[in-house]
Amino acid sequence: FDIVGNVWEWVDFLIDCGRYQTIKSAAISDPGGITATDTAIVIGNVENPELWPASDGLILIKAEGPNTDEYVIYGSMVNNDNGTYTLTDCQRGQKGTAASATP
Repeated sequence: FDIVGNVWEWVDFLIDCGRYQTIKSAAISDPGGITATDTAIVIGNVENPELWPASDGLILIKAEGPNTDEYVIYGSMVNNDNGTYTLTDCQRGQKGTAASATP
C-alpha cells in the first residue's frame, strides 16, 4: 500500500515530468484500418475510457507485420455512443516515430 492506500498505483501509476501516465489498451476500429495521413482514428474495446485524457492525449500504436510502432498525440477523444471513440486532430509520428498505415 502507498500513502493513500491504493495498491493499483504501484502497478499502474507513473508520473513523468509532473504528468500522470497510465497504460490502457484499445483497438483500432476504423473499417480497413488507418493510413499514415489520417488525422482522426476510431478506436474500440477501450479499457477504462474514463481514465483516458479527454484532450491532449498521447497513444502508442503497436506495430503489426512490417509496420513500426507509432506515437500519436490526439486533440480530443469523442464518445461515439456505440462502444467506439474517435481521436481527433491527431498529430502522427511523435516522439521520433514515423506515421504508418495500420490494417
